[in-house]
Amino acid sequence: MANAVAPPFGTATGALVAGLLVQYAPFPTHLVYAVFGLVFIVQAIGLAYMTESIAPRGNVLASLKPQLGLPHATREPLLLALPVLVAVWALAGFYGSLGPMLVRGMLGSSTPLLGGLALFVLAACGGLSVLVFQHREPKDMMMFGVASLFVGVAIAVASLPYSAIMLFF
Repeated sequence: MANAVAPPFGTATGALVAGLLVQYAPFPTHLVYAVFGLVFIVQAIGLAYMTESIAPRGNVLASLKPQLGLPHATREPLLLALPVLVAVWALAGFYGSLGPMLVRGMLGSSTPLLGGLALFVLAACGGLSVLVFQHREPKDMMMFGVASLFVGVAIAVASLPYSAIMLFF
């Protein structure tokens, strides 16, 4: 569960914190990087204290070679889900890169916090969806997720010419 909700909630938190720092803190183009740099340092310290869960094999160079493997039972479902996973990450990239500009254009406001809010809403909804629908059948959730992706993108795109910010969010 933690692996499923940490990325979207982390993205949501990061977008909101970055928007707040750029909007209200001094040195807006530098402080956000200093704060996130500090977060990475804290994570690196935590990583240093974690125990390794895999026994080392071979020499140092062999350990640098990636080893990817999936159980046979998970290969087909993963390959079927791959296009949807790519589409979701592409949508997140769209919101992350163009969302602030689109919000600025719709509202006529250059408030950085509102730009971060666009990505926050997208990512937080993803995390909440995982929590709410975690006990549903995977096949049903995939179909629901694909349909939701199409409907959500259609609503967001339809909101743009009318500057309908509530529909965009």
